[in-house]
Amino acid sequence: MTFFLGLRAGLAIALFLPLAVAALKAPDFAHTEPVTLDQVIDGRTLRLVDGRLLRLAGIDTPMGPAKSRLAQLVAGRRLELAYDEPKLDRYGRLIAHLFADGEWVEGTLLERGLARVATSTDDRAGAAMMLAFERRARGAGRGLWRDPHYAVRDPGEGGRFADSFQLVEGEVAEVSTLAGAVVMAFAGDETPRLTLRMDGAALALFREEGIDLQALSGKRVRVRGWIHGTTRPTLDITHPEQIERLRKKH
Repeated sequence: MTFFLGLRAGLAIALFLPLAVAALKAPDFAHTEPVTLDQVIDGRTLRLVDGRLLRLAGIDTPMGPAKSRLAQLVAGRRLELAYDEPKLDRYGRLIAHLFADGEWVEGTLLERGLARVATSTDDRAGAAMMLAFERRARGAGRGLWRDPHYAVRDPGEGGRFADSFQLVEGEVAEVSTLAGAVVMAFAGDETPRLTLRMDGAALALFREEGIDLQALSGKRVRVRGWIHGTTRPTLDITHPEQIERLRKKH
């Protein structure tokens, strides 16, 4: 059982309900908008008939089959965007959740193992529920979770996977402050080991959620994000939803 650290919408579901129940629900959003599809571009990007590009919120779809499955999910169905407020990414694409005849498209892709959770500072809504879908797919070995290329890594492997998005699990050995940032070092004898870094903006988000990072010392966590550097591999934590607290292995 995992404990999601971000106290966002849906957190109570992720913490206290059985996974099978958690994975059946979709988050609530303040706004919905009916749209019409023009073209599925890839596993998480669609073009709408009004010319806008839509990027499915909060997920990464690294496997080829995600595109065909997405096309099947949206073909001939009533489509609605859902969001709390409209957002654009750096490429000008609209970031939103997509529902097809009421089916949550992000949740379906995650549950079938065709996507993994990849939130950002401005793309965090529904993260607890998406993590529940992902955990169920990973536990069942579906889709990308059957492929060793997408395995959850050990912190000692960080340097091997520089310049890539990875999930990493390990025990936090130390939490320290350096030049206004918080740095987490993982336990273990391997050198180099992956370290986590949180700058001032990230720390403000953790404070907003009431999360004490010092309390993670000695705890086992799962983190996700882009790894930078081979000799001193680092993963930047920009928001709380990148960290899950796990039960220790016995």
